[in-house]
Amino acid sequence: MDEQSTQSSGRTAEEIAWDEEFKEDRQPNLASDLNNLARFAVKLPGELVASLVPEETARHARAAVRESFLALRTLLGAIGDNIEDMLAEPGSASDAPTVKGPPGTWGTGRPTPTTRRTSQTKRIEVEETE
Repeated sequence: MDEQSTQSSGRTAEEIAWDEEFKEDRQPNLASDLNNLARFAVKLPGELVASLVPEETARHARAAVRESFLALRTLLGAIGDNIEDMLAEPGSASDAPTVKGPPGTWGTGRPTPTTRRTSQTKRIEVEETE
């Protein structure tokens, strides 16, 4: 009987088994439809730009953005190192960098332990007397 129903619908047993295997059990509802629409709306501009911009230009843009993030990370690391040095007690400041940038950036050009930093600030001692 199954053969007669498959022949009458014009579909093979393999096609019916395939449909049965990959059948969606979820009933579509408004929330899932809105979720799918939002995903599509987010992906569409990127895909349109990707289809219009040549691959070499896109690769260059990605590299420029990556370098910008690396430079910002290195800059913030250097600022953090200077703040730590300013807050440290005199003589206890270590010359070892706490943050290192990736190889090949200016963030790796930190002083080595053999190099001694000269302090350009003078610590002012304040005594309170009553």
